[in-house]
Amino acid sequence: MLRNYFKIAFRNIIKNKMYSTINVMGLAIGMAGFILIAAWIWNERSYDQFHENKSTVYKVWYRYVTPGYIGTQEVTAGPLAKSLKDNYPEIKNSSRIFWSIDRLFNYEDKNLKAKGNEVDKAFLQMFSFPLVKGDANHVLDDINSIVITEDLARKIFGTENPINKVVKIDNKDPYKVTGVLKNLPKNTSFDFEYLVSLEANEKNYGNNWNSNSYYTFVQTQPGVSADQVNKKIKDEVLKHEPESRAEIFLHPMSKWHLYSRFENGKIAGGRIEIIQLLLIIG
Repeated sequence: MLRNYFKIAFRNIIKNKMYSTINVMGLAIGMAGFILIAAWIWNERSYDQFHENKSTVYKVWYRYVTPGYIGTQEVTAGPLAKSLKDNYPEIKNSSRIFWSIDRLFNYEDKNLKAKGNEVDKAFLQMFSFPLVKGDANHVLDDINSIVITEDLARKIFGTENPINKVVKIDNKDPYKVTGVLKNLPKNTSFDFEYLVSLEANEKNYGNNWNSNSYYTFVQTQPGVSADQVNKKIKDEVLKHEPESRAEIFLHPMSKWHLYSRFENGKIAGGRIEIIQLLLIIG
């Protein structure tokens, strides 16, 4: 009987070639669209999931509470990272990132621009950006150390070994290459081609509780929840800067990419809304 069904279906396809062709093309386009949407959603959900410490690393946000308004902000004061690590045993490690900066690199007759960040040395211990050359625990020990990606190393040095080579930045500051990073994956919230030590920036903003110029990240001890930490650290900024009106809270890595929009001090959405819309359409 099943064989007869196939015969009948085949005869109908032959008799109605145009109609059948349209149906097959429609089905193929629909399946291709579904596959593309599924692949895009999978990629969106994969952001930052390659980090070994993904379940214990958080970005610190400010929540400003004023009469009639609650706002949020992700840039924080310079001393906050150290203060959190020093005063709360639940926090295992902390690191800051200064603004992303495009700077001019000079090496022999080469001049090119690259985007990078100033970070604390703990950054490469907290985040899984593997080095192909150098030791993550020590590459940023020196104030004039620099870590570059494989692509940037190739652009500047060609096939030469970049380790211990000295480059100038903005035609003045000499930096010694102490490490080479694997190129960053596409599904990361970070975007840099080089990292240098934040230490040189300390005198400008590092000890000022009233100047918000850094992104602050913390790593909690295993088994410690964000809620536990939030209750303890909420007023840390207010202790040092009472007029700031800023409470602080932890935003988990799992939500950085998809849940980045806040309303009234709470997560309200972000790119997850696009995913939800596509799932409804699908």
